[in-house]
Amino acid sequence: MRLTATLALHATDLSLSQSLANWLGVGAQLGLLAAAVVAAIYAHRSWRIAQKSASDRFEFARRKQAAAISAWTADAGPGRLAVVVSNASDAPVFRLNARTVLAPPAGGRELGLRRVEIVPPNSREFVVEYELSERDSDADFYVEVTFSDASGAWWHRDYRGVLTEDLSEKYLC
Repeated sequence: MRLTATLALHATDLSLSQSLANWLGVGAQLGLLAAAVVAAIYAHRSWRIAQKSASDRFEFARRKQAAAISAWTADAGPGRLAVVVSNASDAPVFRLNARTVLAPPAGGRELGLRRVEIVPPNSREFVVEYELSERDSDADFYVEVTFSDASGAWWHRDYRGVLTEDLSEKYLC
C-alpha cells in the first residue's frame, strides 16, 4: 500500500509538472504571438510613414516650378503702372494670364488682363504698362496669375500670393 501511495504521489507530481510545462509552453507561445503582432503594427506604421514621406517629396517636386512664379505691380513713372512677372524656375511656363485689379476699398475693379504665351526660365519681364486715371493714381493694385507649368498642370496665384493648382481652369481667358 505504501508503494502504491508513493507511486500515486509521484504520478500526481509528474502530471502537475507536465501540466505546468504545458501552461508555460502555451504562455510562451502567446507571448511570441503578441510580440509578432506588435512587430507587425510597428512595421505597418513605418511603411505608412515612408509612403507619406515619398508622397510629400513628390508633391514638393511637383509644386516647385509653380512656386517660383510670381507677379507684382511696379511704378513705371508718373501716372503709369507696370506689371512684372518673374519666372525663377529652370523651366518655361506657358499661357500665363496676368490680371491686374484695384485693391479694396476701390471694389476690386479690374484694370486689365494680359496674356503671355511663354515666360522663359530664370527671367523677369515687364508684361504690360497701364496709364492710370487720376482717381486710380493713388490706389493700390494686385496681380493674379494663372499659368501652365512645364508638365502641363494649371496653377493660380491669387492677389495674396496663395498658390493653388487650378484643375477647373476657371481663370483662363
